Amino acid sequence: MLKPKWEYIASKYSDSAHTVVYRDDVLKVQMQVVTKRGNAYNPEKAKYFFFMDEDRRTFRSEDDLLGALTKKYDDLDRGRFSLILHWVRSTED
Repeated sequence: MLKPKWEYIASKYSDSAHTVVYRDDVLKVQMQVVTKRGNAYNPEKAKYFFFMDEDRRTFRSEDDLLGALTKKYDDLDRGRFSLILHWVRSTED
């Protein structure tokens, strides 16, 4: 199964929230986790946002992101994306 390997990029505290940014440069996707300041130790209350490079949409789940990513590359070039998926899966082991 296709699964991003999230790498920590940055973290920012504000008066009201804590935001952590993760990225997978192979798939060109990003995840932001926003937690209100008072709920820092309660991950169930965190809000997750997912983004693809060169796409203006915001996805609220990793499954929605991966579905859109797969569709995008299938529409562009089915063979080339299949090679990328094969490479990503082979590096997971």
